[in-house]
Amino acid sequence: MAYGLVGGSVSEKLLFNHASSLLVGVQTIVPLFYQGVIANSEFLIYSAKKIYVLLDGEFSQIVDLSDDTNSLKIYNEANVVSMYIKNGSYAITSTDDNLYIPSNYCPKNIYFSRIINDNLYSYFKFIGYKITIP
Repeated sequence: MAYGLVGGSVSEKLLFNHASSLLVGVQTIVPLFYQGVIANSEFLIYSAKKIYVLLDGEFSQIVDLSDDTNSLKIYNEANVVSMYIKNGSYAITSTDDNLYIPSNYCPKNIYFSRIINDNLYSYFKFIGYKITIP
């Protein structure tokens, strides 16, 4: 049985209980706050023994939106892409140069096992839980 989330909305509790049910065995549940660069962070590495429950987050960077190769992939517990984020905005060009436009993605109430960032976002804020099993 899941430990449950103390406080929070009904949707947060349902998400937490669902995510914790994906890992079988004795679980370690750690509240986690992270704000920093995505590169070399623990969020990039898949393990069948961990799930992240993101209650509030933000991916951010100022990017050249004319580069359409940028994307963000969020993977589920089976290491399969469950969300694919791509900025649909466009870059404004002038006679001098391209203008760079802020491009933030602010997910709430999702779970994932890892993320893959293809140059779209460099910085990440995570507020939630990390659930692991030994």
